[in-house]
Amino acid sequence: MNIQALLSQLKKARKRRIILSYHARGRAGIDVKNEEWAQCLSVLKQLFKEFKAAGCNILISWWGEIYIIPKGSNTAFELKLSYQSDLKFDYHFKDELKKSAFKVLSFSTPQPQLCIQIRAYRNRASWYVKSIDSVRDENAGLGMHLFHEMMVRLKRYTTPGLELHLDNITREDLLAVIHYGAALSGRYSSFYNVSRQINSRFYYGEIQLTQQSVRMKGYSAGLDTEIYIRQKDMTFIRKHLPVLDFEQSVIRFE
Repeated sequence: MNIQALLSQLKKARKRRIILSYHARGRAGIDVKNEEWAQCLSVLKQLFKEFKAAGCNILISWWGEIYIIPKGSNTAFELKLSYQSDLKFDYHFKDELKKSAFKVLSFSTPQPQLCIQIRAYRNRASWYVKSIDSVRDENAGLGMHLFHEMMVRLKRYTTPGLELHLDNITREDLLAVIHYGAALSGRYSSFYNVSRQINSRFYYGEIQLTQQSVRMKGYSAGLDTEIYIRQKDMTFIRKHLPVLDFEQSVIRFE
C-alpha cells in the first residue's frame, strides 16, 4: 500500500478513536491535539518513506494502530504518537523518590511532551520513547533511527513475536461501542440499559451478540442476562464494527 493510502487510513481511523475513550484497555495509535494533527501527519509521512526504503511493511488497523514489520522479521512493532511527561524530569523525579517517600510538585512542573514510541508486538515488551521536539528539525533521520532501534531489539529475541490479527475485534471493542452509544443516546435508550447492566455486573464471562440482543454469561446459566436492542442500535454497532461477520446468528466475545 502506498504512503498516501496509509495516511488516508489514519485520517479515517482518527474519527473512530473517540470510542476508545470508553475502552477498558485502549489501543495504541495517534492521540494528539487537533492543532498538532497536521504536524504529526508530516512526521509520519517521512517515517513511512524511510521505513519503506528499509524494506518494511506497514499496516494500519481499523482503530488506527500502526504496525511496522521489518523485512524478513517474525516480529511486528507497534508505533504510536501520544503525550508523555518530560523525559528528563521523569528520570530526575524517579531518582528523587528513591531518597524520600514523597515529593511536592510546584506549578513549574514540566508539561507533557508529544512523543513517538515503538515497541515489539510481544509479551512484556517495553516502549522506546523519543520526544518529537528533540527531532523537530531532523525528521529526515528519525525513521532510520527507529529502524535501528528495532534491529537492536530483534537481535535480543529468540522466539517470534505475537501473531498479528490486524482487525480482530475484542469484547472490549464491543463494550466500548455500547458505552459510546449510551453516551450519545441518553439514559432512556436501550444502549444505556445495556451499558448500565454491564457496569453493574461484578462478573460476566462470554458476551454474545445476536441479530437483536446482547447476552452476558454469568457464573451459571441462571445468572445469564439477555437484553434486546432496537434495530437502529444494531445498525450503530454495524457502522462502528463493520469487520464483524454479521451474517452469523451469534457472535461470541470471550
